[in-house]
Amino acid sequence: MFSRAFPSVASYLSYNVPSYKIKVGNFEDRKEASAFLRKVNKAFPAAFIVPDVVTIKNINVIK
Repeated sequence: MFSRAFPSVASYLSYNVPSYKIKVGNFEDRKEASAFLRKVNKAFPAAFIVPDVVTIKNINVIK
């Protein structure tokens, strides 16, 4: 369901007995994650932020 609502956002599925969990997005900071959470909560009101280590791709360094 999440992938249909937000097809361009990365999602990661895991299974921890007895529940499936889905983590979404690769955010650089909590502010960015909070902004996205406001959008997600409209369709998924039980969603919340989970701190994790993420891989950030396509970083441009300005010299």
